[in-house]
Amino acid sequence: RTLPSFAQSSSRDHDNLEEKQLDDVFLDEGTSKNFHSILNTIEDEIAEIRDVTNASWLEKLLNLLGFDLDLQSKKKSDLREVWPGADLLNSFQTSEMKGFLSVALLIYRFSSLGPSNFDYHSDQSIDSEAKMYLAKVATTAFLFLTGYCHASYFYYSSSKKQEREEVPRLVGTVFRINFSAMFLSLVIGKAEYIALPVLHTISIMVIWFWFTMHRSTNYVKYQFRRRLFGLGVLIFIGWDCELLSMFGFHSLRGSFPSIWECYYVSHMHHWAAFLGVIFAVNQKIASLQLRKLESMNPISSTLAKGTICFVFLSIMSGCTAEALKMPSLALTLSHRYFGIFPVLAYVYFRNVSKSLREHHIGALSWLGRYSLEVYLLQHHAFTDRGCINVIRGYPRCNFAFVAILLIGTAR
Repeated sequence: RTLPSFAQSSSRDHDNLEEKQLDDVFLDEGTSKNFHSILNTIEDEIAEIRDVTNASWLEKLLNLLGFDLDLQSKKKSDLREVWPGADLLNSFQTSEMKGFLSVALLIYRFSSLGPSNFDYHSDQSIDSEAKMYLAKVATTAFLFLTGYCHASYFYYSSSKKQEREEVPRLVGTVFRINFSAMFLSLVIGKAEYIALPVLHTISIMVIWFWFTMHRSTNYVKYQFRRRLFGLGVLIFIGWDCELLSMFGFHSLRGSFPSIWECYYVSHMHHWAAFLGVIFAVNQKIASLQLRKLESMNPISSTLAKGTICFVFLSIMSGCTAEALKMPSLALTLSHRYFGIFPVLAYVYFRNVSKSLREHHIGALSWLGRYSLEVYLLQHHAFTDRGCINVIRGYPRCNFAFVAILLIGTAR
């Protein structure tokens, strides 16, 4: 695509001539832009025609019958563009999930099943065992969301302004969790709900340290994965290899029950926050995979999603059936490995379609912003002796009134 020699100026030295493109010679600046835009338009139209030509016979038949499937709008560039409020496990969904867990906690308290925090050692009946298993899953879900939300913030905070806000946000979150727990423990005279706040605090601190240490390697593919693998190895050595038991945590049950409770709960849920971190790092990939499935023809998309749903349902039914048959100690030892499956199944079913991702329950999302305060204050509203009695003779009305007071106080 170079000019022939006889078309070049004879006054210019032949050895110093630069080769020129035809469009650089024959087109001025404005015409060249129009020329390139025309070429891009032609390429887009060819791609659209190719997409329609490659469409399945079912899609063509449905279009002929009047069902507009919009075949020409499914371009690869559209798959990588998604509104944050309609993305996989977006901020509305995380708040909604926390609100759902808070409502489940209030229902659990209304059943008057046991002490104020989740009693993992109860062995009363099949019904109580099912509720104990759900209590374990709820704790795993809270820790999973802690790892996911904070890892998402630290991993995707690339601007200088966000980096400056990381430390104040960390200090504010840790202070909010621990000061409230410590103050309310002093009010009632015993530290009966320190375990989960301490576990959340440790998870947040580890996530912050791991993502801010050597920040430049966070976006280097294999270096960052090696760091996450190293964190997983440390967790495995500390809890699965019983390294922490060498420091005498098992002997603290009688003398220091609060410290022992922290160790016990962390031993049961030590993988939950780490798996939340893994999910946050790979969230963009999972979201793109979902949108790619939805860009396929209806039959292929339905079969692919149906297969994944069938796998999750099979795992859920098997894990739940076996968990209800296990004794308390065996369930505690196995829950640290299999307790995450119900959480992942909920996340997938909640995001299985575009319509579900774009909508959320506003009341639960609003309540989810105060899930920490609801968890702490419910120890005061619902004690071992039962619910605070305001409306005598009407237990359900009394519970509803106390629950409204609790949510208002938490807010």
